[in-house]
Amino acid sequence: MKRLLTILLCLLMISSLCVPALAVEDGAETKVLAACCLGDVNADDAIGADDARLALRFAVGLEPDFTEQQFKWADYNADNVVLAEDARSILRVAVKLDKQKAHLPNVVVDVASTWITNGYAGKACADCGRLVEKNAEYDAILEKVVSVANSWAADAGLASLIAGVADVKNAKAEVIVNVDGIWSVEGDLNADAFDGFMTAFGNAFEQYVGDDELSIVDETVYKDGVFQNTAIKNVLFEVGAGLFYKLANIDENLVFGTYAVRVADEKFDVVVKLAGAEENIAKVKSFAQTVSEHIAAEVVDGNLVIDVKTPDALVNYITNLKPENPAEALNSKTIDAGLNLVAMMNVEDAFGSQQSAINRLCAVLNSVDGFINKVIGKITTATVTTNDGTVVELLKKGAIFTPEEYHWSADDTAFELLVKGVQGIMSDDILALTVGDFANESGYYTVKVDVAVDMSNVGDMVNSTITETIYVNIHIFDDVDLG
Repeated sequence: MKRLLTILLCLLMISSLCVPALAVEDGAETKVLAACCLGDVNADDAIGADDARLALRFAVGLEPDFTEQQFKWADYNADNVVLAEDARSILRVAVKLDKQKAHLPNVVVDVASTWITNGYAGKACADCGRLVEKNAEYDAILEKVVSVANSWAADAGLASLIAGVADVKNAKAEVIVNVDGIWSVEGDLNADAFDGFMTAFGNAFEQYVGDDELSIVDETVYKDGVFQNTAIKNVLFEVGAGLFYKLANIDENLVFGTYAVRVADEKFDVVVKLAGAEENIAKVKSFAQTVSEHIAAEVVDGNLVIDVKTPDALVNYITNLKPENPAEALNSKTIDAGLNLVAMMNVEDAFGSQQSAINRLCAVLNSVDGFINKVIGKITTATVTTNDGTVVELLKKGAIFTPEEYHWSADDTAFELLVKGVQGIMSDDILALTVGDFANESGYYTVKVDVAVDMSNVGDMVNSTITETIYVNIHIFDDVDLG
């Protein structure tokens, strides 16, 4: 009996090897489109001699590494073991000697959505497990989040800002930022839409993430229902580092960056891209290039360090105050007087280029004063330290950002109003200091800011108050390359 079985196996193996040559039409191997997936061992939605060959190799121990699905679909007679007779049955279907099994749709399924895959409800085949009838489909969580974000943007007066495209096969999600929607803003934002934004963010996070653990770029930002402050800061620094430089040098595919994300056990990459009219993309790149040449940021010993290189046009303006010793003239001025000088300048004087983009940015900031004041209201402390160690409060008590208060004539620019608005929230102690109080021997000026922000309205956090030290190095007379 054993000898007979061995002979039959050998004959079956020989016949399976010959099938591709025998079952060829126009140079292509004949395939039978899958109905029930039993027999489709290589999961290519067709049953052919190669499937029979794989099943036979597994049956005789030559193919030891079958996946659970491969085993299920190779077990043609569903007896929980793969034998030569299963391979023979698959081969007979491949060469059309037998009909392929029909699905047996009697298993009710209800699969919840994940972040990048749609959920569904329906019936699956009892034999192969494949979905046969789909009665409902649920949006992937990514699509729901994008919908919420765009709804908020519409309330604020912005065009549709982002789109989300899931690529399940490659475990990837593309988040596409609409540059046209951003560049179309002319300062007419609905500031009321910003009210309660952080609370809404916390609620949305609780709804869509729930009790799952969330990691971004290997930083666990949410765990056991609690936001992790330090991890969030690290992610913001990781994603935001070199923001304008990356925008200015974005590749031809307009990919800003790719970031690994994990929600519970689901892992995928989030690819952030830009989209929009070529003209607007060019404007964004040009503006970002100008900014990147003058602003750079990095994290040093856990603190944010921002280097600002003063535009040449502004340096020339300052130098003309006292050409023989411009530093002496600037250092003797109070912060209040210095800001008055800046406010008197037009954008071209201050920056020399990108006037349109900077004016637009200033106009937008002025228009969302309600939101800015919400942020100011969450600052519990904000102090500035001079170069001799003197610590003073940055904001006046009950500070309110009201740039419109200074709008006295049609000649007022958005830039001027922004400067005056910022000046208006500063404490008298700050305004009374001189520029020289922040001068370094190295020829630049350092402003150390310590700030604490109440984040309790976002949701549960490890610490409801976030503290941060920021060093702003302002380079006016020293020649610094920020590239």
